[in-house]
Amino acid sequence: MPGDDLTAPLGLKQPWYHHPPFGLIGVALLTLLAITGFIWIGVVNDPLGGEPTATVKLSTDLKGVTQHDFTVVELPRELDNVIGPDGAEPARQTVNAGKGPQPEMAAELGAEPDAPHLPLQELIENGPYGPLPRTADNGVRPLDVYAQIAPLAHEAPARIALLLNGVGLNETISSMALDNLPKQITLGLSPYGTDVDRWMSTARQQGNEVLMQVPMEPFDYPDNDAGPHSLLTKSASAQNTDKLHWVMARTTNYIGLVNFMGQRFLSDGKALTPFLQEAQERGLMFVDASGSARSLSQEIADTTQTPFVKVDVVVDEELSQQAIETQLLQLESLARSRGLAVASATAYPITLKQLARWTRTLEDRGLTLIPISAAIDGDASH
Repeated sequence: MPGDDLTAPLGLKQPWYHHPPFGLIGVALLTLLAITGFIWIGVVNDPLGGEPTATVKLSTDLKGVTQHDFTVVELPRELDNVIGPDGAEPARQTVNAGKGPQPEMAAELGAEPDAPHLPLQELIENGPYGPLPRTADNGVRPLDVYAQIAPLAHEAPARIALLLNGVGLNETISSMALDNLPKQITLGLSPYGTDVDRWMSTARQQGNEVLMQVPMEPFDYPDNDAGPHSLLTKSASAQNTDKLHWVMARTTNYIGLVNFMGQRFLSDGKALTPFLQEAQERGLMFVDASGSARSLSQEIADTTQTPFVKVDVVVDEELSQQAIETQLLQLESLARSRGLAVASATAYPITLKQLARWTRTLEDRGLTLIPISAAIDGDASH
């Protein structure tokens, strides 16, 4: 039986080997390992000694290398304006984000860049109901000056142009549209709205492009009527022109016209031709938002050389959340497959709610909003 302090004879201690100093031995071993490591690093100068290594000789000799041995890696888009073709920082480009007339053309006309809502005198003439748009003596059009600059086609391979009509008819809803939707959305002002100039001014100061809605005859007229200033197929050309002048004089600083109703009018070549000629001569574009397969607007716009855009998708033809979401998905699919898709909508509360939610995530999904002027002839590089 091993002894201990109680059983050992008085005055005798247990031999030291029964309780070896393990702590002291551990400290000594650690110290020895540390000293060995420092000596190894200092002498051999290779802390990773023993690990596999390889030496590669770099060469610029392309002998024996074919084009199939290379691949192109696209730089992140945010680096496009940082690294130039020679590796140097390129000159900074000034981009007009729709806060006023396009710089070069505006300068020719003496425009105030900080006042995009003020009409340029060279681009208006006095009409029987107020100022009418006109092409300046030097050939500059309202479309040229008031259009918003958009990304080039190769910078935005999936583009969507969206037009919101009916702005100005209702104070609350119009304010919601201007406050909650991106400036890339083009706004269609109703000529029947109150204080149309104020809505134009607010939109232009925020950077939105503006169109004027033109009431036109629908198929079921007179059961369905676009209002007292509607252009009608049975009216004389001079009478329709007079109504058009009333509509155009409601405000200024817009880039073009868009139909309100008008399916029958747009399918009548005799009535439509003088209308599009008038738009072209005044330096305006026309947007066909009718969704009608019988429309002749594309054909006659080509003949009259009127800048033209046709809407592909009417977002809120049916006013329900599910229907609007379905149309927006169709719009996205068209944009990805064709590179460009054009849509129209009307300023209804449910539409505004869905558009505000939808536009917040467009960029994350690889889609780019562009103003309606950038969709002319399907080319966003004008």
